[in-house]
Amino acid sequence: MALFTQARNALTDADRQLAELQGLAQGNWPQARDPLTRARNTLVRAQGQLRSLSVPLRTGGGQDQAGQSVIGQIYKSLDSSRNELDSAARAMGVDPKLRTP
Repeated sequence: MALFTQARNALTDADRQLAELQGLAQGNWPQARDPLTRARNTLVRAQGQLRSLSVPLRTGGGQDQAGQSVIGQIYKSLDSSRNELDSAARAMGVDPKLRTP
């Protein structure tokens, strides 16, 4: 349950931060608006997919396979969102890679 809550919180935080970036992009980086919008929409979809895991998908033995399918869809959504964020970062002239100390 803690992992589910952490994933939900991470998606919510990412959506909030993308909303802030969208606000900055409105005037300063118009070419970053579309990738940021697509990234946010994809995160919203991933949040819905994650919520679907919190309720039984179906009764019977196929529930594990259905859950695995939803998890796979969430991973694809997050990869898509990351690609859109990379596009927005390039449009903003920012290096999207995290740097570690």
